[in-house]
Amino acid sequence: MSPIRAFMLILLVVPLVLLAADAARSEDWKLDVIHRKEGDPLRGLILEEAREYVTIRCVSRKPGAPTMLFTVKVPRADIARIEELSKEDRDKLQQRLTLLKQEYDSLAERLRALNPGAKASDSTEYFDLQKVKWPGNERLQALHYRSTYFELIANTRPELAQLAAIHLEQIYAAYARVLPPRVSGTEPTIILLTRSLAEYHKMALDRGLRLVNPAFYDPGKNQVICGSDLEKLCDDLEAVREHHVQLRATIQQRRAELAKVYRNKVPNELLAPMLDAEKRIEGVENRNVAVFSEVRRRLFQRLYHESFHAYLGTFVYPTKEGTLPLWFNEGLAQIFETALIEAGELRVRHADETRLVGVRRAIAENNLMPVIDLLRSTASDFQIAHANEKQESDRHYLAGWALAFYLTFERELLGTKKLDAYVAALQRGTDPVLAFRDLVGQPLDAFERDFQAYLNRLKPDGTAPR
Repeated sequence: MSPIRAFMLILLVVPLVLLAADAARSEDWKLDVIHRKEGDPLRGLILEEAREYVTIRCVSRKPGAPTMLFTVKVPRADIARIEELSKEDRDKLQQRLTLLKQEYDSLAERLRALNPGAKASDSTEYFDLQKVKWPGNERLQALHYRSTYFELIANTRPELAQLAAIHLEQIYAAYARVLPPRVSGTEPTIILLTRSLAEYHKMALDRGLRLVNPAFYDPGKNQVICGSDLEKLCDDLEAVREHHVQLRATIQQRRAELAKVYRNKVPNELLAPMLDAEKRIEGVENRNVAVFSEVRRRLFQRLYHESFHAYLGTFVYPTKEGTLPLWFNEGLAQIFETALIEAGELRVRHADETRLVGVRRAIAENNLMPVIDLLRSTASDFQIAHANEKQESDRHYLAGWALAFYLTFERELLGTKKLDAYVAALQRGTDPVLAFRDLVGQPLDAFERDFQAYLNRLKPDGTAPR
């Protein structure tokens, strides 16, 4: 039996629609620095410089993690020196921190609405969501949201549909900023979000697909279909929340009865079982907070991944004009699925730590797929219809992520005319190895050496110092 789950507010950063001018370099913020006589420097925004202390709002921006803010008062006696920003840089940092605060407050309100204890009357108003019929089932109600590049149709609870609309609005804005649309007059992608994985698998089977993956992009219909059991999990959380309320009330009542009998001097051996029960309840709730957070994270990673395929194939490289090869397409989708968008910036340059460890292990074991094999890969190499195909599929995905990361952040080829020429050459039927050689301007053996040397230097923050 699965562990009992309970809910608490999860902090997630969802920003406004603004994006940095250069997404590949948008992760570097200029900060005030307090160098202490002992300990690491403190970096952030200095709020106050008094005679006896300096107050700084520290800014922690770790690769792949939301920005964290905390305030510290540093005694003057502990300070060796201070590096202060110019007025222009200070104003820019202040704007970013203000925007972050707005994002925290806005998303906290929407996540609070996902709390199973919240009722429709005390949750956020669901503007921009229209009631429609679920495609293929006129008896089933759904919610609809239309944007420039996508339309969301969800038969989930309104809170989840609203959250999905916010996430998708932001990630599509990021796609458009990094890879501007090259075609116009195209209909937006339909994104169908199902309330359960069972319903998702039925929709896939109706299209003749037997998939292990819980999401897919159908280019023929320009649709993304995504399933999740987050809806069921929310229902489970409500039942557990009510059960825990009853348990705590019973414990409180028993404690009050004992206090009355023993005149507020209850023996420890009678209090201990109640304290132990409360700790167990708290432990279960903490563990299941992590479960809920992980389920939600995986859901939006899948949406980011498949919606990138849809955006690329609909607005940048449509099939009739020539498409990116699948290894590059899948590699980029993996990069963008771990993206963070906060304070008006796309934070995508960090190297996913799990994939980076996998790449290093593959290199050490001489098992990283050679570039030439990846260039000649086909769609079947990436698909998983049966469990025994997963290992080879994972190998292709890992190599695709590594090569796409290198070409995007080290070679800076994304959104260039060189990349357009590469796609056009493939469309004309040019041998994929020859077309790639022209793209990178190197013979393949020399490129492979540079590529693997880069991977061995690559750090989680996306840098690769020589």
